[in-house]
Amino acid sequence: LSDYPNENGWHIRDNGMIWGYSGSYVDLVIPETVLGIEVKGIESKEFSEQTYIKSITMPDCLTVIEDKAFYKCDSLTSVIAPGVTDIGESAFYACRELDNVFLPKLQTVGKTAFRDSGSLEGFPFENLVKIPRMAFYRSDVFKVNLEKATTIQDSAFANCTSLAEVSMPRIDTESNM
Repeated sequence: LSDYPNENGWHIRDNGMIWGYSGSYVDLVIPETVLGIEVKGIESKEFSEQTYIKSITMPDCLTVIEDKAFYKCDSLTSVIAPGVTDIGESAFYACRELDNVFLPKLQTVGKTAFRDSGSLEGFPFENLVKIPRMAFYRSDVFKVNLEKATTIQDSAFANCTSLAEVSMPRIDTESNM
């Protein structure tokens, strides 16, 4: 894929993936299009360790956040991403201040996606079918609804010391063996 010149600081590939940004790193608002190309996602490690990012707002057309996209963004407090369905491994790892999230269409998260993160208030746990290994390890979540979960891998919520309430589907223990 060829790399395009930037528009208002945003760099995009032919496939709609944001691969660079040279603007302000405080309150990010990702546009729907860059250079006429619809934005579909954020590439791996794109904003890793950008300690000045406080909030990010994404357009409905952006559906994918790849691995480590916001890894160790220490100041990130808010994510508004109404179209995101998939979040990669360690995408928000160590975002310790991340307390407010709006991800109504989220379906999958990668391993350690929110490890060592904040309280994640508003997180749509109820949409997740599979909770991968250490996905929320040592995060500050305090309430989770796992009604659709069919798989919860080891240590998914280990060391979540603030976790006070868990809703899970009723499990039928009757066996036909």
